[in-house]
Amino acid sequence: MAGLIRWAHAANGLAELDDALRRGVEAVEADVGWNGRLGAAVMRHARDSQAAPEAECSAAQWLRAALAAHRGAGDRGGAQDGAIVGGLRILKLDFKHLPCAAAVLDDLLLAAREG
Repeated sequence: MAGLIRWAHAANGLAELDDALRRGVEAVEADVGWNGRLGAAVMRHARDSQAAPEAECSAAQWLRAALAAHRGAGDRGGAQDGAIVGGLRILKLDFKHLPCAAAVLDDLLLAAREG
């Protein structure tokens, strides 16, 4: 059907983002949580997690990969090799804790300056 946008819900990690892009989605929804131990925004649904810090994807790393896909760039910012990029038009981020928004805004501004 013309006019419909394919989207992925809860693409909260690099593997989920890769999967969504491989399926040709144009819009991605992801959740940004706060890891108090790290003092950083991470990609996950819960406000705080019991997951080991090394198991979490930082919001900055996820944003680099998503923005590279949006730009159609070859560098996925750490995503899996051979991922299909391009076609990503919409990012919808659900902030689960207020400090996440400021951290992500800082990351977006930095990415915009870098090109």
